[in-house]
Amino acid sequence: MTGSFRRELGLFQLTMFGFGAILGAGWLFAPAKAAALAGPAEVFAWVIAGLMLMTLALVYAELGSSFPTAGGVAKYSDYSHGPLLGFITGWSIFLAGASYSSLEAVASAQALSFLFPSLARSGGSSLSPLGVLFAFGLLALFFSLNMAGVRKVGGFLSGLTLLKMLVPITVLVFVLSAHPSTTAVFSGNFAPSGIAGVFMAVSAGGIISTYSGFRQPIDMAAEAKNPRRDIPRAVIYSTLISIVLYTMLGLAFLLTLNWGALGLPIGNWKALTLLRSSPFVDSAAAMGAVWLVAFMLLDSVYSPMGESGVYFTTSSRVSFAMAEQGYLPKALCDLNDNGVPTKALLLGLALSALFIIPFPSWYQMVEVASGLTVITYSMGPVSAAVLRRFGQEGFRVPLYKALGPAAFAVASLLIYWFGWPYTLYVVGMAMLGLPVYLYFRHEVNELMSAAKSAGWYVAYLALMLFISFAGSSQFGGMNYIRFPMDQFSVVIAAIALYWVGVKSAAPNLPSRFLTTSYRVA
Repeated sequence: MTGSFRRELGLFQLTMFGFGAILGAGWLFAPAKAAALAGPAEVFAWVIAGLMLMTLALVYAELGSSFPTAGGVAKYSDYSHGPLLGFITGWSIFLAGASYSSLEAVASAQALSFLFPSLARSGGSSLSPLGVLFAFGLLALFFSLNMAGVRKVGGFLSGLTLLKMLVPITVLVFVLSAHPSTTAVFSGNFAPSGIAGVFMAVSAGGIISTYSGFRQPIDMAAEAKNPRRDIPRAVIYSTLISIVLYTMLGLAFLLTLNWGALGLPIGNWKALTLLRSSPFVDSAAAMGAVWLVAFMLLDSVYSPMGESGVYFTTSSRVSFAMAEQGYLPKALCDLNDNGVPTKALLLGLALSALFIIPFPSWYQMVEVASGLTVITYSMGPVSAAVLRRFGQEGFRVPLYKALGPAAFAVASLLIYWFGWPYTLYVVGMAMLGLPVYLYFRHEVNELMSAAKSAGWYVAYLALMLFISFAGSSQFGGMNYIRFPMDQFSVVIAAIALYWVGVKSAAPNLPSRFLTTSYRVA
């Protein structure tokens, strides 16, 4: 590795990395996709998802505090269970980060198509060739911003995050002061698809995708001034703020929904995905609030841009981490004079651009990004249970013997709620990188040892796929395991395999984390 990272990020900038990654295009689009699955009950999906993500946020806050390193979320599985499982996790995280960069670039272009229709195809459901070029241009802009160095990009993204907070807050104030209608909330069935629809909205409805981003401060740990103190605070603060804001916005969407003005039959929730642009933009236009439409159109460009900029930055740290662990070419570890991994950024730029071509729509791409993100959550609780014996003094989650299995069960439910056959697609994408791993790590003895410590996770994914396939029809399964027994099956299987995973550990930490102050218990 050439060059070194610069420790220039404080608590505020790290929190803005987390909240900036969370607050993107999701609030503009996800309420409609979630309501299409859950109806008015989508507001409860925001609360459920937020509380579930908080359990995982606490786990990753401990890992980030104890093991502050560049691209940390891609390394913890390697530290606890060896290179094969480390690669599978890191590969999935890297693909998820690249897909989110693309997702937000597409969101900017798609939302702007309300003003410039040539950016979208007829009907507005996906980008036109011009819209795709616009999204490519945004990715190139994010690359240029990152080349300026972490202090400048951190300051820019922090300012942009504060700016983009103004629009959703303004929307909330406007809705709550404009004598909102409860027609959408009380027209027909409050939960047309039952509690299963609410669970589907959490995962496949884009809500988890919208909340994703709380781990981004961890990837910047090598550039934090005081990572052991500030990383856990940034993770927890950004998660708490987002839970409150998104739950209120989910309610605001229901209160602004005007079926007649949007040309939709009352109670036809599934038709909400056919809206031309952001449902908030369409609803504000129907209410005659031209000034708010203009405000949101401006936000629809710079808000996703800010989120994409965060993911673009952090995904380069993930590919840097994978190269450092020996999964990718060592050249990706090179840093320029500004402490920026230039070659890792170029790799992220190319991959993000490739994601746009087959998925030129936010509604299409969110399913890919959500699935890749959800599958990476599952390793955190197991790795934390193993590594907390070795990590340096820092933030510690209380009652971890209870919270660890609970967090793993939460991650497993999120995978299941994604629905069959999408669970199969996501697991398949996670495994697609195995030829890359075998190219860089093909020594026989190492492969045998790595396979032994990773075998439990392969069994876990296979079991999740089986339950997804045989599970209730509400989640796309064959209905052999009916609702709610499918939910209990996932939780029971997860808790059992959590302990198998802990027992299968093969800890292998860098010497810098094994100081005289490490915890023995």
